[in-house]
Amino acid sequence: MGFPAQSRDVRLDVLRGLALLIIFIDHIPGIIFSGMTPQAFGYADAAEAFVLIAGISAYHAYGQRLRESGLLRGSLPIFNRVWQLYVTHLALVVLVAGIAAYAAQRFGDPNYLEALGLDVFIADPASAILGVVTLTFLPNFLDILPLYMILLAALPLVLLALRVHWSIPLALSAAIYALAQATGLNLPNIQASRVWFFNPLAWQFIFVAGVVIAHLTADGRTEALFRMKRLVLAVTVLSAAYVVFSLVSVAPWRQFPALANFRLIDPSDLPIADKTNLSPLRLLDGFAKAWLIAVLVPRAAAWLGSAPARLVAVAGRQSLPVFVLGLVLSTTAGVIVREAGFMLLVQVAVVAAGAALMIGFAALLDWQARGLKREAASRAEPAPLPVPGHAPHLARTLAEPSTK
Repeated sequence: MGFPAQSRDVRLDVLRGLALLIIFIDHIPGIIFSGMTPQAFGYADAAEAFVLIAGISAYHAYGQRLRESGLLRGSLPIFNRVWQLYVTHLALVVLVAGIAAYAAQRFGDPNYLEALGLDVFIADPASAILGVVTLTFLPNFLDILPLYMILLAALPLVLLALRVHWSIPLALSAAIYALAQATGLNLPNIQASRVWFFNPLAWQFIFVAGVVIAHLTADGRTEALFRMKRLVLAVTVLSAAYVVFSLVSVAPWRQFPALANFRLIDPSDLPIADKTNLSPLRLLDGFAKAWLIAVLVPRAAAWLGSAPARLVAVAGRQSLPVFVLGLVLSTTAGVIVREAGFMLLVQVAVVAAGAALMIGFAALLDWQARGLKREAASRAEPAPLPVPGHAPHLARTLAEPSTK
């Protein structure tokens, strides 16, 4: 029950892999499968899960290294990763823009550029290029990596604050989140919205929460929490109730024409579930679902060892390259589906093919990574000890495998 303190938690890999597949589906405009993903059944969707897991994974990847090496040396790998993400983002913008530009030219439809906000390149190329380089122009659907860059760049300060007490980074993060909610303060974007779609000042809270969860788990404190049966039961009931409330509020049954006007809760009676600023409605839904998964899905659940779960987990372990491939595939799939007139058979084909390519690519990368680890381990094996006397010949004899 809860997040594990030591060994790798397969649940996190599976959840991240699922999030990548869901993001791929949700980024294909107009397909029927978007109505089957979490965004249609509650406030929170794959983005909240992705950022929360990113915080947990960032702590495991860099927390101990920074603690042992000091702030300066321990931060270097973090900023090296930020640089890799920045270069990857630039390459991704070029790839997606190239696909959209080809489709617009090939089919005489400028909507392919306009839908991604890439028509700015035509109206003002110099400003668009400068905006891409300075992250003041984020095309539609290409804003998650810049968000992660900002969050990761702030990680050393979060880890430093954790040395004092776990509540300090959480309190400071909550204060910044409250400021974003109250003022809408955000980073600039030359898009029509004028701001980043994922406001880093708001979304940092769920990332920092992930870092703190991982820290408390590593200290064994979450195990003590999960031994408090009554508290766990109370939070579980409240979380389940909120997830049901979220489901009823978004009314997914309205996708059916006969139920289009049927609502149990009037949305005008509720605050706006703003994704840009991660409104409290979305934030609570994300935390509630994370709690239910931690409580109801055991770390050693049998289904986590099934073939489908293992394949999805592989995608989760190779999250960055799989995410990039997913965005390229979703852009391409959007063109194919649109030109095919949104035929259901075509939608099924592109979703199945895209998911297979993402998982297959992840499996290839995972196989390569395991091979490199085996090679590194074999090179690190100690040489055989010298034998006195006629040692060289005897040592070679002992070292060589028998051919008998």
